[in-house]
Amino acid sequence: MLYVGPIHFIFSFLTSPINQGCLTSFIVVSKDSSNNTVTNYGGPLNFTSTDAQAVLPYGAATLVNGAAAFAAYFGTAGSQTITVTDSLNGATASLSNPLSVIATHLSIVAAPSSVNASSKVTVNVTALDPANNNVTAYTSTNSYGGVLKINSTDAQANYTGNTRCNMINGTGTFNVTLNTAGSQTINVVDLNFPGISGISNSIQLHRQTLQAPQPQPLQTKPLHHLQLLQPRKLKTHQLPQTQMIKACLWLSLWG
Repeated sequence: MLYVGPIHFIFSFLTSPINQGCLTSFIVVSKDSSNNTVTNYGGPLNFTSTDAQAVLPYGAATLVNGAAAFAAYFGTAGSQTITVTDSLNGATASLSNPLSVIATHLSIVAAPSSVNASSKVTVNVTALDPANNNVTAYTSTNSYGGVLKINSTDAQANYTGNTRCNMINGTGTFNVTLNTAGSQTINVVDLNFPGISGISNSIQLHRQTLQAPQPQPLQTKPLHHLQLLQPRKLKTHQLPQTQMIKACLWLSLWG
């Protein structure tokens, strides 16, 4: 038999502070006016939040024996709340205590910072809180939180077919090949929570110059000695005068 009396809900294990973009788990319990658990109440429930970017349980959320575990993500830093409502009876609603959502930002370090164009650059990403502590809870789970979109000021950058990076325990690593000479940067942003982002250090890309081949010295053989040839004797009496003159000229030129 379903419970038909007045019901309110309490949130268990929904503690503050909460890191922006991180998975938060909690339990919703149905209570009667005497704060006894209503074990024969099953819902369905609807969740809303003051955070417009929050990822909340969706669909016909139900309870088992008056309670169930749920999970949510908060995408906006600041004070936020969650409201749970009976989907069939909108008058039955309960509000969580104010939750402090701590901002998360991304530290992006690209190395090396000076390379030739068309070289691979390794990028390390770290999720940090406002005090620059590593946010280890920032982990890709069910495609929410910790899924980063990669971009660059280099329009010719090659991401090896993958423009996403999944964070694990607050860290992630990926490679990018930058092709355009000049000063370039790499930026990443959370695919679901654009308030979480970061820009890398400047990377100087140099044009590759081709070295002209060095001329090879000519290989010459030394002259050891010169041999003088004796002029040949010509029987001049057997030649006409004009032929003799030609012969003399030929001998003088060609020896």
